[in-house]
Amino acid sequence: MSRLKCRGDKLLEHNSQLPKVKEAMGMKQEQHEDLEEYDVIIKVAKVLGGTTKWLDSDLVNYKMDVVEYVLHDAVNTGWVLYDLDELRQHSELSFVHSVNMAVFVTLLGIWLGYGEEDLRNLAQIGLLHDIGKLFVPLNILHKPGRLSRAEFEVMKKHVYDGYLLLTYNDYINQEVKLGILQHHERLDGSGYPFNLKDNEIHEFSKIAAVADMYTAMIEDRTYRPKMTPLAALEVIEMAKGTKLDARVCEALRKIVMSTGKNYQTN
Repeated sequence: MSRLKCRGDKLLEHNSQLPKVKEAMGMKQEQHEDLEEYDVIIKVAKVLGGTTKWLDSDLVNYKMDVVEYVLHDAVNTGWVLYDLDELRQHSELSFVHSVNMAVFVTLLGIWLGYGEEDLRNLAQIGLLHDIGKLFVPLNILHKPGRLSRAEFEVMKKHVYDGYLLLTYNDYINQEVKLGILQHHERLDGSGYPFNLKDNEIHEFSKIAAVADMYTAMIEDRTYRPKMTPLAALEVIEMAKGTKLDARVCEALRKIVMSTGKNYQTN
């Protein structure tokens, strides 16, 4: 992965957001001196509570205790809590999506047999994968209609703006930063920001890609209503093995299908 790390580090030399990111990092401590940690944690717990209702089955429920433990650990490591608070203040929709995504990416990690440290890294990828949207104007982020080509180019920058923001955080693992940078890459090279292909993409990014795409589809968005879980799973299945990792897609299918009738409606 050294070549990919170099590609990511190269962004530090050229990205126009760099002064803004440095300023944001310098102000972080001052801005959050009075932050009540339990306030954000409670909001995370409320979102998590809503998510667990979607996952009501014996097969899944026994894993949710592990998910909740991992998320508690992840949110209290390396400024994650403060980054989440910034995202919540900028966009409640992005905050909710990030918590939902963290649940699914961690659950997928458990299903795929990852250990505790890797699960914490996956959870942090989920929680912070859209942190770069702090730099996306709300008129684009919450636009009720289709984005123009220019607007979509602005939106796409969130992956490397998020990478840049976290580059200055030595408490966040490099694999987490790569997962955030690459979560919109696709196996066939059709993703962004680098059009990477299969073996060029970090394994965590492949898991994040499935979790992000799935959770986005089953959530209400400003430009469309949410899809049913089974309808979203059908979209994932169409991308299985071509754009999305087949093993991860199969794990998601098992999670969704294990919940039976609870997943057949919104």
